[in-house]
Amino acid sequence: MRRRLAKWGLLLAAWCVFALPCWAEQASAQRFVHYMQNAPDSIGEVLSITQDRYGFVWLGGRNGLARYDAYQYHIYRNDVDLPKSLSANAIYDLTVDHQGTLWVATELGLNRYSYASDDFQRYYYDENRQDSLSHNTIYRMHVDGEGNLWLATQEGLNRYNPETDSIDRTVDLHNPDIYKSYTLDLSENNETEGTHHNNRNSQERSNR
Repeated sequence: MRRRLAKWGLLLAAWCVFALPCWAEQASAQRFVHYMQNAPDSIGEVLSITQDRYGFVWLGGRNGLARYDAYQYHIYRNDVDLPKSLSANAIYDLTVDHQGTLWVATELGLNRYSYASDDFQRYYYDENRQDSLSHNTIYRMHVDGEGNLWLATQEGLNRYNPETDSIDRTVDLHNPDIYKSYTLDLSENNETEGTHHNNRNSQERSNR
């Protein structure tokens, strides 16, 4: 009897070690598919998705932002009469920083979500301020190990400092036509590099 119990105990332990991780991974993938398939049509194509520390799932679409709480969706959009609504409806990227703050990158400005007031603080390009965005269109975001928020804008790589609530225009390019694509790469040692790829210049170099 003891040998039989010991046998079943070993089998159970082996199942926990090998089967549970696979099951958890499959369950996570199924939840992701569920979120994507059931995203409200009103926000259009989903371009970004993230989950905050409260468990809310956020989906950024071409026509709005959706928050899913496992029961229903809440939709956020720009409202010209509400200065603390989203700055724009086209959402390119979403991320959560080390403090748990949700950031929303749009075609027209950066947005910081406030859980307390359920609204947004906007950040725009300002030609009279060097500590503002270098361009309002933001394609990608990433938080480094020091808590800085890196922003890949249409005219350069910017860095937001949460301690000073200011933006450093690390790379500032004034010709918007230089971009055919813009990617933001961060290595494990927090060195940040903005990679710009100009198809026209690449083609010219290949023809030389």
